[in-house]
Amino acid sequence: MAQQLRAIRASAGGDPEACLEGLEAALAAFEQAGDRRSACVIGSNLGFIYAELGELGAAESVLRAALEVADRLGLRELATVAMHNLGHVLGQLGKLDEAQLVERRAVEAFQQRGDLRMEGVARTYLAKIALLAGDAATAEREALAAEAALHVA
Repeated sequence: MAQQLRAIRASAGGDPEACLEGLEAALAAFEQAGDRRSACVIGSNLGFIYAELGELGAAESVLRAALEVADRLGLRELATVAMHNLGHVLGQLGKLDEAQLVERRAVEAFQQRGDLRMEGVARTYLAKIALLAGDAATAEREALAAEAALHVA
């Protein structure tokens, strides 16, 4: 737990490397304690930080593992967030077909929950994936849908 708090503090302070170290230590501690749920939460966060630091292979691996555990434990919200981050990473890795499929599943799950903010963010990822695939029409459509979802009246 202390490592997790250090990671949060480091993230809030703009120190992604220290955040990474804290999350890696927290993951190891939760895995050693047999706390699969907390390890899954940390794994999902760790995958995001790996991606932010350009460690895409590590991000993909950790996010796939977190998604698998979340699915197995029935943690639907956590699975959706891991899926969302995985879609973004797959896009950056050039695995565009899988990225689009995974991110669309995340959008649908966020829609079902009525989570407009996360739907909007996921749609921005879909727009980026479409651009990477050279599909400007889909990118524009997803960007407009993201804008609509993220619009605050």
